[in-house]
Amino acid sequence: MDRWQNRVAVISGASSGIGAACARLLVAAGLQVVGLARRTERLEQLQQSLPEDQRGRFHRHTCDVSQESQVDRAFEWIERELGGVDVLINNAGIVLGGQLIDMPNQDIGRILQTNLMGSIYCTKLAAGSMRRRQVAGHLFFVNSTAGVAGYKPDPAEQSLNAYTPSKFGLTAVHEICRQELILKGSKIKTTVSAVLWKH
Repeated sequence: MDRWQNRVAVISGASSGIGAACARLLVAAGLQVVGLARRTERLEQLQQSLPEDQRGRFHRHTCDVSQESQVDRAFEWIERELGGVDVLINNAGIVLGGQLIDMPNQDIGRILQTNLMGSIYCTKLAAGSMRRRQVAGHLFFVNSTAGVAGYKPDPAEQSLNAYTPSKFGLTAVHEICRQELILKGSKIKTTVSAVLWKH
């Protein structure tokens, strides 16, 4: 981890769960971590829970990644204040109750905007920052077993409605991004992980 000392990692959905756990690990490893999330108070709680000597390396930024303008402002701040992005962890995601064929289109849109478009907004800006500075950065996509080929939901479980197609889409976004970076001769690496879905 030595080469990542004081490098800048951006984590979406950093206020809880996997995002918060990643933030704790990376801050402890010596990275400057920008936590993006909608819930300001949860980000504040996370920062206060860190050891005192690590709190200064955690930068909380209220941001709903489903809103492109908020993502733009967050990344503008990162460029201005921290010099750019070296690591991106696309983690933000939501699931809402209901079945795809019955639920309101507004709810479907919220899921797709957060889980899929939010990752695309962040990925484009992070990759742009890495490419402009010619750094060997890393893009991570936190996915789900619901987004891999062959996924078959248990009929006894709640419907994952638009969550499943959003995660299938994220699988494709990662693969396209990976191929494009190779074609451009970029040193940026990509990783996708499929977390076991449990409700």
